[in-house]
Amino acid sequence: MQSLRLEQAQELLRSTNLAIAPALSYKIGDATTLTLEYEYLKLDRTYYDGLPPDPNIFKAPISRFLGEPGDRFSKETHSVFLNVNHRFSENIRLRSGFSVTLDDSEESEFRPNSIDSDGRTVLRRFAGGPGYLQNYSLQNDLISNFSTGSIQHQVLVGLEWNKYIYGYDFLRSSTSVTPSIDLFNPVYGAFPPSEFDQAASRDRFERNTIALYLQDQITLLPNLKLLVGGLLLELLQLYRADYLRCDIHPKTIRASIQANSW
Repeated sequence: MQSLRLEQAQELLRSTNLAIAPALSYKIGDATTLTLEYEYLKLDRTYYDGLPPDPNIFKAPISRFLGEPGDRFSKETHSVFLNVNHRFSENIRLRSGFSVTLDDSEESEFRPNSIDSDGRTVLRRFAGGPGYLQNYSLQNDLISNFSTGSIQHQVLVGLEWNKYIYGYDFLRSSTSVTPSIDLFNPVYGAFPPSEFDQAASRDRFERNTIALYLQDQITLLPNLKLLVGGLLLELLQLYRADYLRCDIHPKTIRASIQANSW
């Protein structure tokens, strides 16, 4: 477990990170090994977008913060990895891996956009909302070692499945409705705007993939190896929805057969 707290040079900036990553390996028998890993990450920090590109910025202290003390970005991630290795014989083995990652985030911030013509009024935008990510993967590799005369081969046949989901609720306001701040004498405590005139979206994106691949590692000489392989079959399914606009795209399925080598 690791916990880290940082205080940056900029005013009012804070960052706290927490990481936990236990692992367990168990030998089921002479031919089978199981490994289970878990990873937890938590990030909580002040959202900081930097300073706007304007010459007047050089007249202010380098530590000047032009957001609000309540500006925040937080993320929490849970990941689980399960791997199984099984040897059928001296020359044939199976390697299977399954992983899950669940990620939730939240942000709310005043972002400095530009400096007004008076050289001191910083125009800002407001943005914020939750987001989430889910990633599921399953990979199976069958590996065989054999020889054809004096040439050795290591052939791998793999089947992989992946499901990826990403979504967010996002609100954003323009500089015309977001409170500004003084570059040289900032007064904090502004409230978020009551309207979001620039953007409001609630999107969900989903991708499903199944792939079959083959590769052969050929040992021609002790110091000369050739790797040949390719993607044999790929099935791809896409889905996207914008719930606020009732714009839901139909699922698209694509199948392709390829032969690549390297």
